[in-house]
Amino acid sequence: MNYFEKWFDFKNSPYMHFQAMSLADGKKSINLDEILKIWMLSPLKDEVPPDCLHAEICTLNSVMETLEGSSSLEKWNYFFQKESAPNLLKIAQFVFSI
Repeated sequence: MNYFEKWFDFKNSPYMHFQAMSLADGKKSINLDEILKIWMLSPLKDEVPPDCLHAEICTLNSVMETLEGSSSLEKWNYFFQKESAPNLLKIAQFVFSI
């Protein structure tokens, strides 16, 4: 995410919503609406029901302060090792594959 934020102008891009996946800078929570905007951009909208994401975002937000890692990617990795969030994992894989 740091690479995107440094080198990519998000202001007028549909990919600006990818910033919602950043767990850096002491972020306290992830916004479901922003994740749903990413979901709408992804090819996953036909296989990942949006209502499943709500519970997984709530789980992430409940453990946000305990996530270990120095980068956003490390924190996501730690989260997915500790918690079951298969639909959110698919969204994260989509974002981090670009």
